[in-house]
Amino acid sequence: MTPILAFDEVMLMGTYIETDENENLKTKAAHFPHSGRLHYEMIHCPQMSSIKYHQPTNKVLLTSKEPGRGLSLCVFTPPMDTTPDQELHWILGEVDSYRNIMYNFSRSRSWGVNQSTPAPASSDLLCVVGTSRGIQRIHLDETPSWITQTVQMDSPPDYGVDAKIDYPGRKHYIGPQEIFSQDFQVGNHNILFAGGRQPRLWVTDLRAPTAGWNFVKHGSSIAHVRSINPHQVLVAGLRNRMSVYDMRFIQNNKNGYRERATSSPILEFPDYKNEPYFNFGWDVSTELNLVASAQDNGTVKLFSLSSGCVLPSGKALESFRTDDPVKAMMFQTLPGENSPSLYLAKGPFLKKFGCAPSDLSDEE
Repeated sequence: MTPILAFDEVMLMGTYIETDENENLKTKAAHFPHSGRLHYEMIHCPQMSSIKYHQPTNKVLLTSKEPGRGLSLCVFTPPMDTTPDQELHWILGEVDSYRNIMYNFSRSRSWGVNQSTPAPASSDLLCVVGTSRGIQRIHLDETPSWITQTVQMDSPPDYGVDAKIDYPGRKHYIGPQEIFSQDFQVGNHNILFAGGRQPRLWVTDLRAPTAGWNFVKHGSSIAHVRSINPHQVLVAGLRNRMSVYDMRFIQNNKNGYRERATSSPILEFPDYKNEPYFNFGWDVSTELNLVASAQDNGTVKLFSLSSGCVLPSGKALESFRTDDPVKAMMFQTLPGENSPSLYLAKGPFLKKFGCAPSDLSDEE
């Protein structure tokens, strides 16, 4: 496995890791050259806000939130090689070219990009990108186009009636504005969910000639969105609010200038604690039926996707502490492993925690 990470949101670096027969991390990966040390890539992407990988095209996607520069999405294809056992792996430290995809949006120099979401293999897109001004789709040929963007005009753009503001008398018509997270519906790459500073879970069908947005009111701004099955969406944000919505139970509610979908969460997470932060680590494993989330007190908790309750996470993870909330984490299964483990970033270090309900999973 080749983990790629950003240090100080500027430098891109990676290292090779392997596990032994007990799924513990090896100090040195025997199958890789120059293992055991960090490899830096000569890529300029200041204020990196996300690092994603589009497996069907073998492309790495870096987003930048640096305001006013126009730099938004950096794309590169890592060179590949084979190990002695004929497994493909990236050659670290040898990226010789990359591409900056620029957005032609010049009305404001304060905009930046918050996150990209790689498209499923069945889609004709490379990814979708959430920005401070709306959402763009990036096609497989790396050309961008707006799904929606914040605009100001005398008449509304044709984003559907849900895109209007909630009261009359102003000339601003908006759909999704600053977006922090987006995800494709499980099993249907045409349906996109998104969330951001507005306390709304946005939904659209990408097949429509002009995006018409429905939305569900959430109890706070939204930092993370994840489709967990073809019907349900998990949303996490501020004000200690994390909820699961079932899109089959959405109902339209018309009220003058307002038209929105209404739905009550089918599941809440009462012990989820994040009052003020947008930038915090969070991931979901439907295989393990778990949600991992950084808490605003510097701890990390595991939650059940079935009950919403906090679960025992083992001595190592329960004793884990940082001064500020962990900013990056993910579930991942390495080659030869039977189930996902949780990887956390703490400063320049990457830590691994098993998630099986036994003391044997407490390795770090």
